[in-house]
Amino acid sequence: MNESPKIRIPETVWKDICDGLKNACDAHYDQLLPHLETVRSQIEAAVEIVVGTDVDKTLTLPATSSEPVLQPTIAASLTRLIKAKGHVLVASAREYTLLDNLFGLIEGINLAANEGCVTLINGQKTNVVRKPDYSAPSKVAVDFANDAGPPVVFQIMGHFLGVFINKTHPRYQEIYDLLAPFAKNGVAIEDHTIGVTLEPADKPGKWRALVDFLNHLADRRTFVLFFGDDKNDIAAQQGVKDMGGLSFKVVPPGESMTIPNYVNGLLFGTHQTAAFLEAVAQLAVAWSTALDAARG
Repeated sequence: MNESPKIRIPETVWKDICDGLKNACDAHYDQLLPHLETVRSQIEAAVEIVVGTDVDKTLTLPATSSEPVLQPTIAASLTRLIKAKGHVLVASAREYTLLDNLFGLIEGINLAANEGCVTLINGQKTNVVRKPDYSAPSKVAVDFANDAGPPVVFQIMGHFLGVFINKTHPRYQEIYDLLAPFAKNGVAIEDHTIGVTLEPADKPGKWRALVDFLNHLADRRTFVLFFGDDKNDIAAQQGVKDMGGLSFKVVPPGESMTIPNYVNGLLFGTHQTAAFLEAVAQLAVAWSTALDAARG
């Protein structure tokens, strides 16, 4: 039987986590000690404590490694999370289904995708039940633009996604009139032989959009988990790290890299690395238990 995946955490971070657990319940520490010992044992089952100081400085992984590494800077994130009365785990839409399976039933954790979809129908904002295929945004736009139904504009996390309007669409003029005002708000309109394309003039707007989404959450005690593998993810990765979340740079298997200063750690593999998500899920269970203990 394979051993459960573990996250490597330097011993200095482990001390900070234990101190954070104690401080979170300082007023009732003696009464809550049994609960905290349970939490500690759960965390120990999910992490590998690395002894030594070198790991604190570089935390560089070999090219063959698939093991995620957390920087010491996440200690503050863990402590802040434990002290909160509740939190929302926000993750990229591509991880939403996997994370929902892992975190959805954990008490004290609410899950939200950071790519909320909003439509504009005749100028009115309406929530969308149908989730688009985020892996093919251009296809989503074409499908809806060529549908004979009401004109729809997608915005992802408050950031305009873009749409293609086919000139043969029975409601082409109505859709164009609806979308044209977007040209005044940083949207580029290009006329093609078969239709018109509207796209954001400033495409790397993911972090600003993420902030906008988080600001609309009812519970501001938000814990953000963010993965990114592209240049236009850097601003979001830096922002998530700065706000106390966990930010990861995704590195293709077979490559090596020193951890950039705008992320907490590296994740070798793909966004859907099951072993990593399982390890994070174990930590989430421990955090949830700590939250319950802190509530008294």
